Amino acid sequence: RKWGGVSLVYRKRMQDSPAYRLNHEEIIEGFEEGIYFAENLSPSELIKDKNGAVEKIIFEKLNSVKNDEGVISYSASGEYVEMPAKSVMVAAGTSPNTVYEKEYPGTFELDKRKQYFQMYRTVRTDSGFDLEIVPYGEIGFFTSYNKAGRFITYYGDNHPVYVGSVVKAMASAKNGSRKIMELFQDELNKKPLSEVKFTEFNKKLEEYFISSVVEVKDLSNGVIELIIRSSLAAKKYQPGQFFRLQNYEVNAEKINGSLLAMDGLALACTESDKEKGLLSFIVLENGTSGKIVSTLKPGEKVVLMGPTGSAIEIPQNETVLIAGDGNGHASLLSIIKALKEKNNHVIYFAGFQTVKDIYKRDLIEKYSDTVIWCIKEAESEDEVAELREHDRVFIGSPEDGLKNYTMSDLSDLTKIKKIITIGSKKMMFGIQSLRAGEMDKILGNIKCIAGINSPMQCMMKEVCAQCLQRHIDPVTGKEEYVYSCVNTNQDIDRVDFSNYEERLNNNSALEKLSSMYLEHIMKGQTIN
Repeated sequence: RKWGGVSLVYRKRMQDSPAYRLNHEEIIEGFEEGIYFAENLSPSELIKDKNGAVEKIIFEKLNSVKNDEGVISYSASGEYVEMPAKSVMVAAGTSPNTVYEKEYPGTFELDKRKQYFQMYRTVRTDSGFDLEIVPYGEIGFFTSYNKAGRFITYYGDNHPVYVGSVVKAMASAKNGSRKIMELFQDELNKKPLSEVKFTEFNKKLEEYFISSVVEVKDLSNGVIELIIRSSLAAKKYQPGQFFRLQNYEVNAEKINGSLLAMDGLALACTESDKEKGLLSFIVLENGTSGKIVSTLKPGEKVVLMGPTGSAIEIPQNETVLIAGDGNGHASLLSIIKALKEKNNHVIYFAGFQTVKDIYKRDLIEKYSDTVIWCIKEAESEDEVAELREHDRVFIGSPEDGLKNYTMSDLSDLTKIKKIITIGSKKMMFGIQSLRAGEMDKILGNIKCIAGINSPMQCMMKEVCAQCLQRHIDPVTGKEEYVYSCVNTNQDIDRVDFSNYEERLNNNSALEKLSSMYLEHIMKGQTIN
């Protein structure tokens, strides 16, 4: 408390909070630690200091009224209080994640309030098992999914009975596992489990779900290509989706006692081989985790979650303009391949800092009909050697190259039906500005998608809220917030790029410090 203390601020009364209702010991021990609990306050505004960091929060007091039936309702009072704040952590709530039903409507039945998956239980029939909705007051662990006798269960924070605590989540797995065992009891009673079959089953699981490093290649200055074998992930991948990579702590290298463990790293796939189960990724050695990728060894097992996010819509028989720079090319390579497979005409504005930074040129040219190489630091256009007949070089950024392209003899943008841009905030904001300004009549009515890689944490779709991105309706000015982990590919005209830049810089100080420390311990040291 001498340092300012910790305040837990809640919109309702303490006794209405999930912590109190589900696990009151949390609050008791919080008080023992000296934590303050402030009730009936709703956050209204964050006030920043001159450096853009949070300085204080303004809360509005809420009035609570209990009706004759004992139900508490809350209303705004119009009174406000200020609280100083150095760090702000937001609890996004304990609502279950039903995003799969949003993405694939009709897969799972929801409850009457459309809040949870409807609880089902299994019932024995003459031919095996079927599903029925559980009676009121009972617990079911099965969703409505029933395909050829295959069922899907759910637990933990997705379950209405067990939501809200880690202890309950563990209990749900313990209780639910018994219901799964009932489905296989007849088979287990007939004959003992064959050790050979069990071994084969485990091998198949490893083949499907275990990911391992195949190769780590240095492509150019600070650019690494990482090839991973992950059979099921490769089969499921679609262009526009991404993955979350981490190394296992037990396998992580050590330098003088410092463990080179990665944070979750969001990576776009450049190529996928569904037959061989291979995925190729481009990694820029910018942050700490990106640099640690270079220490991975062939054969090393890694955690590869995904594919996650949503696939990008691929048109057919159209002209599509592509603009990318930096790590944006990693995402765009698989997209332009998919575009060519559907007979699209691809015009690619490929931005790089220098000619030496160009990577995967063979793939860019293979899947693009025209490439405009946009090189920021080049003395002449001749630095990009052996240009194809329809390709050009522009000294500058992709957004400036696009503007120049419309003034040249090459410009025939009337055929373009879609624009896809992925890369730096500056480039994408530049294209948004061109569409709204001087190139409005040429590009303004063309559908434009921007790949927004907001800061991410869980990458599990609408769970942690770390990736929230502000949108502004260009017509009405109304704001809304979207989860970038669910849909990285967003309507560029709605993206608030000032908010995007601010979010990207949130962890800048910590990222710089950890990167400097990694460089310090790796200088002249041998990795163990």
